[in-house]
Formats: sequence, structure tokens, C-alpha cells
Amino acid sequence: MFAANSQTLNGLVNSLVLGVVTATVAILLAVLVWYRVSGPGARRGGGFIDGVTKLPGALSHMVIGVALLAVLGGPPLGLSGTLTLLIIAYIVLYLPQASVSAQSASQLVGGELSEASRVSGRGPGATVRKIVLPLARPGLISGWTFVFVLVAGDITASALLASPSNPVVGFVITTLFQNGTYPLLAALGAVISLVSSVVVLTALSFAGRRRPRRRVAVG
Repeated sequence: MFAANSQTLNGLVNSLVLGVVTATVAILLAVLVWYRVSGPGARRGGGFIDGVTKLPGALSHMVIGVALLAVLGGPPLGLSGTLTLLIIAYIVLYLPQASVSAQSASQLVGGELSEASRVSGRGPGATVRKIVLPLARPGLISGWTFVFVLVAGDITASALLASPSNPVVGFVITTLFQNGTYPLLAALGAVISLVSSVVVLTALSFAGRRRPRRRVAVG
């Protein structure tokens, strides 16, 4: 399974890298969407932006994968079978989950602190950077972890958009199943489950940490 340049090892490494990149980009985009929809920088048309962001959650992954392959896979872009196409597909597919996580995390902060910051003269950007994001950090880390696990274990879109030259876990799992290589398939499933569990536990442990309170000496 871990032989040098084997498709199984390459697929595992690619899935982990794509999971980190996709989860980071998706959470950043989700924060920007929240900022424009219901945050300090809210403007008209926020409902339309929010609807477009969450629309992929109501569609089949296969439908979205075929659409992206038809639009981006052929000329002039020719992204068929590339990791770039996989990143785009993963962001489109899992941005709804990231958006819901970002909105939930920001709602836990409440609007009173943002209003107080605005009254004290802070701009929208400074309010988000110094008040909202630090307090919403545990929720954002949980959302990042959720998206990472979904991307690392994705099968539907991965089997359609990946290629033997750029394999991912979903593509390798499908190939192993079709070839009847069940022992290697079971080993790959166990490894990706173990890695995902370690990432989840580490992220949740990091999200649960709190800064130690400083003691002020009086006297």
C-alpha cells in the first residue's frame, strides 16, 4: 500500500493535501460571504449571494461533477483529470457546509459586541478581525475539520473527475473495488479513517483551548 509511487499512496497524499487546501479556502470564502450577507459589511443582494452559495447543497454531486467536467474539462481550459479541477469541484460541493458553519459560529458571538465596536469607532474590518474572528474561532475550526473530512473521503465526484495520473482516495477506492482487490481496499479505508480521526481530534483539541487568564497584581 505504501510502496513508492504507488497509486494508493499518491491518492492518499493528494486527498490529504486537497482536503487541507479546500477546507481553508472554503472557510475563508464562507467568512467573506457571511461578512457581505449578515456581517458588518452587509449590503443589498446578500440574500441572493447566500442562496447561490448554498445551492450546490441541494444538487447531486454527480450532476455538479458532470457540469464542471463539461465546462472546464475540454478546450480551452483542458482541466480534465487535473488536481485544479478537483479543487474547484470540492469548493463548489462543500462551500454550503462551510458557509453554514461560519454563520453558526458568528451567530454565537452575537451582535452586541459588533455594535459596541462600531460605536467606539472601529470599522467593519477591524470589528471582524479583532472581535468576531477570535470569538468564533472554535466554530470555524470545527467547520474546517468537517469540510476536510468530507473532501478526504469523497467518492462520487472524485471517481468522476480524478485520473490515474492524479489519483485521490475516492478514485483509488473505486478502482480497487472494480478490480476486486478487497484486502488493499480495506487497508486504505482503515488508514483514511485513522488519519481523519487524528485530524478531527487534533482540531477539536486546538479549538477548545483557551488563553490563560492573566493575573493582575494589586498593591
